[in-house]
Amino acid sequence: MQADEAIVEEIFQEVQRRMSNPRFIRFIDSLNDAGMYVYVTGYDERFLYKSEGFPMDVLPIVNAAPKDRRWEFAVTDKDYILIFNLPQGQMVLGQSLATVAADLNSLMVKAIVIALLVVLITSFFGYWIIRNSLKPIKDISETAERIANGNIAEQIDTSKVRSELGQLADVLNRTFGRLGEALKRQIQFTSDASHELRTPVAAILADCQFSLKRERSPERYRETIEVCHESAQHMRSLIEDLRELADFDEKNESMVAELVDMKEFLSNVVSVMKPLAEEKGLALESELEEAMVYLDPIRMRQAVLNLLSNAVRYTDSAGEIFVRCIKRANSVVIEVCDTGIGIAPDKVQHIFERFYRADAARNADTGGVGLGLAISKSIVEANGGNISVKSTLGKGTCFRIQLRSEF
Repeated sequence: MQADEAIVEEIFQEVQRRMSNPRFIRFIDSLNDAGMYVYVTGYDERFLYKSEGFPMDVLPIVNAAPKDRRWEFAVTDKDYILIFNLPQGQMVLGQSLATVAADLNSLMVKAIVIALLVVLITSFFGYWIIRNSLKPIKDISETAERIANGNIAEQIDTSKVRSELGQLADVLNRTFGRLGEALKRQIQFTSDASHELRTPVAAILADCQFSLKRERSPERYRETIEVCHESAQHMRSLIEDLRELADFDEKNESMVAELVDMKEFLSNVVSVMKPLAEEKGLALESELEEAMVYLDPIRMRQAVLNLLSNAVRYTDSAGEIFVRCIKRANSVVIEVCDTGIGIAPDKVQHIFERFYRADAARNADTGGVGLGLAISKSIVEANGGNISVKSTLGKGTCFRIQLRSEF
């Protein structure tokens, strides 16, 4: 019996030495700092270590805990308790419910503060991102509003706009640009049309007023009627040209396309103009290759006649006019060239504009109003082709029409 007590005492002393180890002490201190308490007993239930503030009223629960389990968890009215059964005895870890509640409250407060900070930061960055994302849209809207109010020269600043929105801004700029150009052309068109109509109307009024002031001879009345007739014819021709251009602009002018033999087609057009050319002492020659093209023959005839009429009108006597038809891989080229007075380089680029006349005085003598080439261009483009011009002042002009051909 005394030997058994000696062995227990030796074990107790060994456990005490181990519990005085600095590492164990630091571990216990860290638990105390965390608000937990520790209680360690040996085999004979003598305590080896007890934290300051250990509630002694939990000892009955500790003593009643089963010894055949590695650990046991218990809850009292005031504490959480965790009991470990060790080879040398027992170790009890516990924490006051008040401390746990305080820790939970502290964690809750911290969680709420962190959540509020996250919400604030997210809201700030969200507002900043949305504001910067919507700013280009606002700028586009404000620019569009200014353009709608009449400032057609303004453009959307695309330097700070990227991706799909930048592409939209580019499209809007091009659209606004075309609308601006169309509006300018409309204003110019209206001004030119009124100017062209003003001249014959003024001639009619002047002759009528002169004849009505007093009695005139029959011959003078006849002259007045002739002036009125010529002016009316001029106005009718102008109005018809304007109506034709308006139809092309509104896309109401439908092309009645059919398969046309260009050699036969151009031969007929040349034969119509040949008497007028010969009357003026001009040589009208043609060099036509066989080619088949889908087009509206009535409209295209008008376009080619306009070009030939200009060639006859602006080529001096003893000059020459050439009409060519050249077949290429997927196209047909029609050329109307003359040895006439030509067009100045700075005026060539405007030659297809409505009411544009390279020499206003010259057109006044010939009766032109500057719509023939504009009509020809509209007809050619409506038939799926394009028209261009090359000219040298004093040497002549060459108009080229290119049409698609799959034959």
